[in-house]
Amino acid sequence: MPNKIIIDFDHTLFNAQLFKKDLAKSLGLSLAAWEKDYQSNKNKFGNYNYKKQIAEFPKNRRQKFLKILKNSKKYLYKDAVLFLKSVGNAHVRSVQKNQIILLSKGQPSFQKIKIQKCVIKKYVTVKTVAKSKINFISHLKNKKDILFINDRGKEIDEIKKRFPAITAIWVRRANGQYKNEPCKKFDRKIHNLNIKL
Repeated sequence: MPNKIIIDFDHTLFNAQLFKKDLAKSLGLSLAAWEKDYQSNKNKFGNYNYKKQIAEFPKNRRQKFLKILKNSKKYLYKDAVLFLKSVGNAHVRSVQKNQIILLSKGQPSFQKIKIQKCVIKKYVTVKTVAKSKINFISHLKNKKDILFINDRGKEIDEIKKRFPAITAIWVRRANGQYKNEPCKKFDRKIHNLNIKL
């Protein structure tokens, strides 16, 4: 059992594809139109700023959007909840809460709301970064005792290149947005979190 587990949120614990599809629908947009608007918003503000995006829509659309955001718990993968419970309970003596870190990349206020509403903070310590995860990980000691779980092949390769002692698990969910993103440096490949560590 690793001393420290660092796990990603979107597409790893959280069905971000379905979430985005429902957010798009709440604003009366197709998923393709949503993606275009989302990228434009990210490019303009550096990270996605949902408040700026929905400001342009009628009040009833904004309310539908915020309702989905507040009900984000329903977008957690079932196996994600079971995984966090099992890791948190089965290894309570060897892995403390502050050793299971949910490391999420994205616009801090948007990620914070999504994660808070998912009610998983009792299992993990939440850290949100706006850019690369490398800077956060660089401050952690004993890299050989770290397990990194993520769906982005690109991020795994970047982190393993910088910190080769870290063990990386690549999550390739069937509906994952990045399931076909190349990944060369993973240590283990899985399709869900029904796993034993």
